[in-house]
Amino acid sequence: MNLHPVSIALLFFCLINTLTASSNDPAHFTGGVSINCGSTGPSAARNGREWLGDMHPKLSSLLQIKGSSTTSTLAHNLISASDPVPHKTARLSRSWFAYAFHVNPGQKILRLHFNPAPYRGFRRLKDLFNVEAGHFTLLSNFSASVAADALGVSSFVREFCVNVEESRQLKVIFTSATASQSIDVYAFINGIEIISVPAGLSYFHGRDVGAQVVGKSVVFVDSSTALEVISRVNIKQDSVSSSAGDDIVDLFGMWEMVPKREANKISNITWRTSVDVGFRYLVRLHFSESGLKMVEIGGLEVHINGLIVNADIDIVGERDDESSVPWFRDFIVMMKGCKEEGKRDLLIRLQSNDEFLDGHRPLKGFEIMK
Repeated sequence: MNLHPVSIALLFFCLINTLTASSNDPAHFTGGVSINCGSTGPSAARNGREWLGDMHPKLSSLLQIKGSSTTSTLAHNLISASDPVPHKTARLSRSWFAYAFHVNPGQKILRLHFNPAPYRGFRRLKDLFNVEAGHFTLLSNFSASVAADALGVSSFVREFCVNVEESRQLKVIFTSATASQSIDVYAFINGIEIISVPAGLSYFHGRDVGAQVVGKSVVFVDSSTALEVISRVNIKQDSVSSSAGDDIVDLFGMWEMVPKREANKISNITWRTSVDVGFRYLVRLHFSESGLKMVEIGGLEVHINGLIVNADIDIVGERDDESSVPWFRDFIVMMKGCKEEGKRDLLIRLQSNDEFLDGHRPLKGFEIMK
């Protein structure tokens, strides 16, 4: 079957469609917001971030809570998460509930925080639910308890990137799994973060630049696609910036840090990220300015899953403003295999014989999105 590159892009991900819902045009927000679900007042996390309770009066113009739900607060001795905010309180339901956010149009990072625990009237391991954002199904027949046990953690985050169109709401719906024969199943959420993505850091591509499929041609991932963030790794351990000066580490937070000894000797090292087979992944590599120059002159090779990729994409001549050229490159990787195989490592490697690279760290970090 012959597919146009744009059509291929629309098939990359199983979460495809457009966010819909009406808006009454109240006060919109343009930056980021952190919602402490099931709480009433403001709270400060240990990293200094301010969280607002979902019943806080300040949020009345920003969001409405719909459906049937209740709230619960964990006893102090049950809080095993490293930070009680937003893991101490939760909103839960045995039917459904929704958060309708009035936000400006554009790309949003949607971050969902889960702390599966025995809440009052809700038993652990009985959570089984779906999460939708508009017409996107982000999670299906999902159990946070099972996921936490599999990961060996007490709490965790699932992160997505979605696009909100003009005059629309971002509506996040939590629905208990109706297919289950148990009447005790429920849906819950502890915290929600929404972060606006600057245009210069867009994960969706216009006609001027696309994402290279490893070993094949360039394609375009458009805004009718939703992405799940699998990994963010900060190698250089300082800021990861675009050419426009946006500090991505500060903007998005939650980057995994590479040990300093490994970060200092960056060439001829392979980074491994465990991912599900049978899916395509968007890999974004953040280079330093010197790193891109080394790629351009052939002093540095970038390998993804054993194949050399073309990181020297000639986009400078296609833009009027050279300062608008991003310091990242996007690639699409297909993790072939039967989904029953489970997971396999996605490999990223820099290859060079120039010891100069070790001290100058040409690669600042990378992101992997499903």
